[in-house]
Amino acid sequence: SRDNYISSLLQQIKLLELEVSYLKNHHRQYHSKRPSSQKEHQDPTPSGDPRPLEVNNNSSTDN
Repeated sequence: SRDNYISSLLQQIKLLELEVSYLKNHHRQYHSKRPSSQKEHQDPTPSGDPRPLEVNNNSSTDN
């Protein structure tokens, strides 16, 4: 019965490893879709805030 228990544990571990690898792949795809998550934290309003545009315009006129 102990062998059965161990084999069932091994099966569970294999399933967990499969799940982990699947989650890792899914996580990678999710991050490849969104190039930078830091951008969202810096600029919560998506292209609605005129301030960064003004800064860009000023820097472009300086050049």
